[in-house]
Amino acid sequence: MGAQCGVEWVMNEHQRKLEELNRINRRRKTVSVSKEEYADFIYQSLADQSRQDKRVNIGKTTDNSKDCIEQLIGKRISNIDITKSGIRHAVNKQAHNVKPNDMLHAVDVINNADKTSLSDEQHQDCDVLVFRKDINGEITFLAEAHILNDYLSIFNAWRKKAERSTDATLASPPGLTSETNLPQAASNNFAQDGKNVKRKNG
Repeated sequence: MGAQCGVEWVMNEHQRKLEELNRINRRRKTVSVSKEEYADFIYQSLADQSRQDKRVNIGKTTDNSKDCIEQLIGKRISNIDITKSGIRHAVNKQAHNVKPNDMLHAVDVINNADKTSLSDEQHQDCDVLVFRKDINGEITFLAEAHILNDYLSIFNAWRKKAERSTDATLASPPGLTSETNLPQAASNNFAQDGKNVKRKNG
């Protein structure tokens, strides 16, 4: 009986290590993009109606940002990624008050945030970090902390108010603009429509 339990433990441990290795291998295939390529990726993501998600690496965290992240979750994280679904979720929801050009600020907001905090909610079983900065009005980015594979994955964003007259980095295509303010309830709880959001246990 004891020997059988030992074999099962070894098999489970082997499976766990194999799954970790597969995740690491997938992480290495993530393409890093320039700011111009990232701008193209934003529009491609908004135009792509397929269910297939895509991920790109859009930057690295600074030493100061790493230190701040480590204070919150106990680990330093080096990479900043974003997915097609994260862009679509932020921009296509009118109440989020986010335009395509706002998404270009993601790396700057994470590395130079006025305030960084740890949410009391999880997303996709990951800790969620909240980064806020005033760039022509307060903008917030939410990112999953993938500790094992050393990256943040941005999955949502919103603006508290819009003052973008001096920010014309990326023109917004028709049908993707919004001048409405984000409801206060949304700024207090990013999980207003979070089908995949789970409360932390304990």
